Amino acid sequence: MDTTGTYPKLSDTDPLYEIAEYTRRMSTALDSVYPPTPETRPVIIDNAVGRTARAWDAANNRYQMIYGDTGWRSVEGSLPSGITNLGPVYLRRLGNEVFFVSQGMSSNTAGNIYIYLTPSGFKPEAPSIRAGVFTSRGGSVVRQISPYQGGLRVLEMPANTVIEGGISYITSDPWPTSLPGTTAGVPA
Repeated sequence: MDTTGTYPKLSDTDPLYEIAEYTRRMSTALDSVYPPTPETRPVIIDNAVGRTARAWDAANNRYQMIYGDTGWRSVEGSLPSGITNLGPVYLRRLGNEVFFVSQGMSSNTAGNIYIYLTPSGFKPEAPSIRAGVFTSRGGSVVRQISPYQGGLRVLEMPANTVIEGGISYITSDPWPTSLPGTTAGVPA
């Protein structure tokens, strides 16, 4: 038996050589059927920008976000010029879905009006096929709101009519690095 190196090495005349060679071949064969135990890493919970959870993605050798919630954000102070706020306006991102709710706003001009310009991390996918409905207080005017070119636009909005309603849409933006407005609810 050759004992040089870290482990004893068997010569091919040693009676244990055949057993050792069989064990080596079986180990190699089993590795292809039962791969080595995958590396385990902890799930990372982060509360810096909303609440996120990230798990290790071994296939891509990186952490992957598996949960994200900004909580409800009060964004009345972020409305475009010409839009008058007459009630709470909220924005929330939950995973890749964004929710926008207004409890009262109006425009001093008529037409297809942007009522909110979405910040980074909340921009709608293009093209977006989702639409929401806004109604006037009292329900006499119904208008469609749709994500369009980085904002939320009400179609054929009449001037000086108070509207309220909401919409949800999908975003493919990366998770935001900062949150708009102020907190209006704790993330789940």
